[in-house]
Amino acid sequence: MGNAQGDLINQLENDSNFTKEQLETMITQFNQKFPNGKLTRDEFLSEMSRISGSPQFWEGIYSEFDIDCNGWIDFQTFIMGLSFFNPQNSVREKLVFAFRMFDLDNNGVLDQNEITSLIQKIFTVASVSTKQKTTHMLNELQGEENVGISLEDFVNACSTNKEILQAIESCLLKAVEINTDLDNQDVEQFGHQAAGHAGVLKSGNTLLKKYSDQEFEIYEHLKNNQSPEVLKYFPGYFGRTYIVNAETQQPEHYIILEDLTEGMEKPCIMDIKMGRQTF
Repeated sequence: MGNAQGDLINQLENDSNFTKEQLETMITQFNQKFPNGKLTRDEFLSEMSRISGSPQFWEGIYSEFDIDCNGWIDFQTFIMGLSFFNPQNSVREKLVFAFRMFDLDNNGVLDQNEITSLIQKIFTVASVSTKQKTTHMLNELQGEENVGISLEDFVNACSTNKEILQAIESCLLKAVEINTDLDNQDVEQFGHQAAGHAGVLKSGNTLLKKYSDQEFEIYEHLKNNQSPEVLKYFPGYFGRTYIVNAETQQPEHYIILEDLTEGMEKPCIMDIKMGRQTF
């Protein structure tokens, strides 16, 4: 581990609620999943809502992660964005956040589906005793009529069950894990390529082009800063993705672009370079 990364780990160990071993594992996973070391806003909303909560919920607190407002979240700001679980915050503050995360319809009550979701998330990371204790507690709070659980009831009950906070925190960290179960069956080699960078894949009506930091950041800049009048001269851009190599179990990254040859039988497209220098 380089000195800069080691210094960052030591700093985050002091500033966050994570151990050095946890941070070392997480930064490796983070850099594998996001090869330029940063999440975009769209990736953050997608990854976090995949774990729990709606995109609207995470949209509301995105600024707590993107503290310098530059549209990117690096590893340090991602970890510090989880500061609502830091020791200096009160148990109530942490539990209110956890409640909001699972109150998907934002009506102030956890209904049966939301409670089931909460329990299932905890089941993936918590100990058997925590699972049993949490399930029993939530079922008791609902009562026989299954009327749901209010914020105050949730906070009061969970104040004596602090393991639930640790379990929810662990759930959130799954956003940096590589998903080895991605379905890549609809991906195939692009059949119309005559030259250029090898390894272009086709997925539906999009193309997967081998990833590079520079090209990715250019497309992100165009998407976030250019008008439709400019963007119409570029293929549609849909972010980045990865495919886990079956042999190495390591992610291989791609930029997702519109397939301009979709629907054509014998396309003939020339890529013209302008200027004296390519980058």
